[in-house]
Amino acid sequence: QRPASCSFMDLFSAAPIAHSSMEAEDLANLSGEEEEGDLVEDAPAAVPGPAPGRFHELVGGRFARWLKGLPAYDTARLDLLRDLYARLQIGIASIEVSSSERRLILDFSLSGLTGRYEQCSQADPVGAVWDAASIKLELLPNLQAKLVIDGEELAGCRYYAVAPSPGAVDPSRAAGRWIASKQLEGLFGSETVRSVGGLEVLLQFLGTICADSEAQCYAEKLPFGLTASLVAEGPHLRLPSKAVAAVPRASSTGHRSKASSAGYEAVE
Repeated sequence: QRPASCSFMDLFSAAPIAHSSMEAEDLANLSGEEEEGDLVEDAPAAVPGPAPGRFHELVGGRFARWLKGLPAYDTARLDLLRDLYARLQIGIASIEVSSSERRLILDFSLSGLTGRYEQCSQADPVGAVWDAASIKLELLPNLQAKLVIDGEELAGCRYYAVAPSPGAVDPSRAAGRWIASKQLEGLFGSETVRSVGGLEVLLQFLGTICADSEAQCYAEKLPFGLTASLVAEGPHLRLPSKAVAAVPRASSTGHRSKASSAGYEAVE
């Protein structure tokens, strides 16, 4: 049975899909002809989105809901988590939409640590997605994400809705989830990790800050251990409508049109 589709599907309605869920052999038979004037490399720059302080406020709602799910009697742990969240500073949040692909990049600092989170989500969460932008078809992950803190990749994932056949993807792009437990504990301190309830709770905390709420259908594939309903509580970052409307039609060869924004719209 097909799971519920992502809420961000509507985001792509203004731009035709250039990635494809067709089988590889079907894509290989597509015509190489392009319609003149059919493809434009870049869309016009989008208008700036809300200030980082506004993004921080919207993330705070998701953090507060997550905190309510923890045992109320453990006041010392709750106070420590609140104090940790109070040390959060948001730098830049940006999105890039390229055909059916949505990429979120978030820069932040937390207790003196510098973090960057990247999440790339495909509009189709259940079918194989092929990059038809070049002669050689490439199977793309439906989801990939990574969390880097102080230059170290501490957590990440790569998910294919349809398992790749042997040799279809490079081993460096294999599916899976990973967590650098020792490095996480080293950066935050073993006493802090123990006091908040362990690495599982720390990862959930980081997920309330980072996870893309427009891709909640992938929540269980992320390394944070958050539910889809909780992920959906976060700030809804969408490419401004003017930029989406400017995305041109992709050619029959499947080259990807592109729209990008250094800002975003926050939709409550």
